[in-house]
Amino acid sequence: MKKDNRLIAILSVFGILLVVLGHSGFEEEIIKQTYAGLHRWIYSFHMPLFFLISGYLFAYTTSDFSKLDVGRLLKKKVRRLLFPYFVFGSILFVIKMLFSQFSYVDRDFSIVSYCTMFFVPQASYSTMGYLWFLPALFLIFLVVGLLCLLRINLRKNSQVAVVVIISFTLNILFPHIQYLLLSEIFWYLPFFVGGIWYQQNQEILERRLCLGSIGVCLLLGGLSIGEAVYFPSGIFIIKVVYVIVGILFSISLCINVMKFCGNSKIPLANYTYSIYLLSWFGQYGTKIFLMELLHVNVGVYLLPLLFVVGVAFPVLCCMLLENVKSNSLIMKYTRLLIGI
Repeated sequence: MKKDNRLIAILSVFGILLVVLGHSGFEEEIIKQTYAGLHRWIYSFHMPLFFLISGYLFAYTTSDFSKLDVGRLLKKKVRRLLFPYFVFGSILFVIKMLFSQFSYVDRDFSIVSYCTMFFVPQASYSTMGYLWFLPALFLIFLVVGLLCLLRINLRKNSQVAVVVIISFTLNILFPHIQYLLLSEIFWYLPFFVGGIWYQQNQEILERRLCLGSIGVCLLLGGLSIGEAVYFPSGIFIIKVVYVIVGILFSISLCINVMKFCGNSKIPLANYTYSIYLLSWFGQYGTKIFLMELLHVNVGVYLLPLLFVVGVAFPVLCCMLLENVKSNSLIMKYTRLLIGI
């Protein structure tokens, strides 16, 4: 594996661990109060980091954007992103309907709501909120495909700058459009494009900013935590600065981890997508079993417990499926569904 691929693999693992941690019981009041600073820090940059990684990988696997087969790209992304979105979205709807008595939110489980949620996954009444990343990433690939068809060169700095400025401006003007995640796309598209730019300028960027230095890593980490925890983020430019510092810290941290690990195997590197899709099921099942059925008062220990379960449950599922020798149609689509 090449150095840059290895770095992105480590970066993806770090990112998914932040996602699982951010989903580990923060709807509980005691967790929200005890770990409020941690929650603000994670949410200050972790999803832009994932879109940057996606942009990087897109650029890494696409040598010439002018020759991009947009139809083939979107067909592949339908299988990779939309297929799991609709399947897992339906499963979530049924599970939350069956266990609605344990829910913190009153929801309408009608057919109309079920259909609407797929187009507005982050609505307050939605049962499939955590899956929003899948359609958002698909729609960003759609936008990038259209830009390529319009001969917008996403490897040219001046044209990238125009795309970033227009996208951020639209997010400022229309910050609350939930339908088809339009506001989210305006916000995250620049970071996807930033991943393309990073892939092209990786060596120069890392050398000039000394991101491989432990001292720089500690400095960026301190700035990232300090900004997110102690300073307000209501101003748009401050929000962008939070993200940039958090992303630079993540890259610096992972460069140092890569140096420490050498050529050893990267744990969880092959399971990041599966962890994203399946972690909720382990966490939700654990919460229902312990807190609602056994009435165990887990308290502040709920967060580390759900974090461990959120990582372990998907990995165990993947390992079990990998050991199943059957090549039946059901197994084929199950593996496709969870990304193994």
